[in-house]
Amino acid sequence: MESKGSSYEVDSLKIRIPIEEVEILNPSLSSKQITIYEDTGEEVDSGTFKKNCYEKNENGIKTKFLLHTIKLPQYQKDFLIILFNSKILKKRYFEGITRKNIKIVYDYLMSLKVVYFPLDTFLLESKCYDTDFKGDLVDKRASQKFDEVVKAIYSNAKMYWSEETLKMWTEDKNKGFQFSDRETTSISKKPFWKLYHKELQLKNDAKSKLFYGEYIFNGKEDKATNRMRVEFTIKNAKHFELHEITDTSLNSILNLSQEKKREMLSKAVDISLGVREARTRTRTATPGIKPREQVFVNVINFGLLQNLSYKSIERMLLEELKGANKTKHRKTLKNIYNEYIIGYTLDKQAREIEELVEMLIPVR
Repeated sequence: MESKGSSYEVDSLKIRIPIEEVEILNPSLSSKQITIYEDTGEEVDSGTFKKNCYEKNENGIKTKFLLHTIKLPQYQKDFLIILFNSKILKKRYFEGITRKNIKIVYDYLMSLKVVYFPLDTFLLESKCYDTDFKGDLVDKRASQKFDEVVKAIYSNAKMYWSEETLKMWTEDKNKGFQFSDRETTSISKKPFWKLYHKELQLKNDAKSKLFYGEYIFNGKEDKATNRMRVEFTIKNAKHFELHEITDTSLNSILNLSQEKKREMLSKAVDISLGVREARTRTRTATPGIKPREQVFVNVINFGLLQNLSYKSIERMLLEELKGANKTKHRKTLKNIYNEYIIGYTLDKQAREIEELVEMLIPVR
């Protein structure tokens, strides 16, 4: 079985550079400007950015530019905002944007002849926001079981969140799970992340087909095969600060450790899923059991059939209990679980789904 996981790297982001550090080369950009008459510390939202920006599109590689002015009675701040993504790397797309290939990204941006600024300015003077990080897993078994994995994750998340916060798609050409929304302002309570089948997205999404055909599939080798992806977004400086990151320059973000990026994703996942043990079980007979214990077995089995973990069920059943009473009933439930359930229902398929969930989503 082929199984290959990548590191967590930047997939896309917006950077903001003081305009005095920039030379504008394309006159068309001068008309692509928005002015805000308050300094809230917030960045330009995606809807406003998309509506007003200047866009370059080459074989599915989209790069967007916008001039942004903050005008107050006492002062005025002018910035250039650029949105770019790892498709700039073309055949090296799956690497993500890293400190090792950032010069390729810089050279491409300069080749568009929209603006000019030195490489040092790009790295040190730019501030990052709307930063998407990605991690890929290439695994045939996980790819084949992806429907079951997504449904198990969704079932666990549904215990804690309303369906308005969650999305799941399991069509033949599009499979995945999403928590929250990319435009969320609840960065601490509902941080956006999603898990999806990258191979299906590249091959079937109308916006990605052109790029896939031009740079990913060369007629012999297809690096998209059996590839799944998890993505999460860090919205702005405040969001980075929640993870104890105060320097949001491009250079700083590209030098974040794998441990830190894994930790950021894990925090988002933990908020959404709580206990992330996903199992698929079948009900079993429990001969000789006492009626009171049978009631508990039925309740636990019902939860397991909904793809909830035992720990999630236990937490729900003991939620209103406290102190010694809670400890006593936790012990009772655990004994019943060990005696009548775990040995019969945690079969090979259940363990496999749980293992695949852990492969795709990091555990803190």
